[in-house]
Amino acid sequence: MAGRDPLVASRCQLVALRHNLPTPSSATTTISSSTQFIRGMRSGTAVATARLLHRGRTTIVVETDVKGDSNGKLRARLTQTQAVLSG
Repeated sequence: MAGRDPLVASRCQLVALRHNLPTPSSATTTISSSTQFIRGMRSGTAVATARLLHRGRTTIVVETDVKGDSNGKLRARLTQTQAVLSG
């Protein structure tokens, strides 16, 4: 995902999470959420890329990198662990 919206990384994580639920009716709750800010970004568009680190029966872990579009340097890394609730 790309954009100027500060929530672009969170939205990217949500999409990755929803696509990896065991069943469409499953729900989740956050166990942990971590954001590491590497460097600032004064202008341009942020590009967020989420990847699945773990998909188990009871937990899902997604990591998202946010990079600047002009130079591709890492700006932030978000990691989120979700508990899967039966739906």
